[in-house]
Amino acid sequence: MAVIALIVLFLCLAGAAASWGVAVTEGLKAKGAAQAAGGGRGSVNTVLLVLWPFSARLMEGPAAGHAARVSKALVAFITALMLAVAAVSVYTNLTVVRPPLAAPAGQGTAAPSKS
Repeated sequence: MAVIALIVLFLCLAGAAASWGVAVTEGLKAKGAAQAAGGGRGSVNTVLLVLWPFSARLMEGPAAGHAARVSKALVAFITALMLAVAAVSVYTNLTVVRPPLAAPAGQGTAAPSKS
């Protein structure tokens, strides 16, 4: 089961990276559509889109379709991260080495017999 949790973790991390890539790609397309419509912005915004694609969801006009896909990709990104955290939790719970249980407080060691 721990191996399955580890596989799920890696799949979730790959999905998170892929959804971030989709968000960046769609954000750049939205920026291109906004510039084609006459709403040009500087190159600082391109760096912002690569580092933080959440900014593309605020675009309007012809870029709104791409901005909606950015929002969907970011929902997928957050979902993948939450599933990755859950997979880490399952993995650590399945692989932790627990210390042996101590004897309860009222019970001591058995008295030696004299037989």
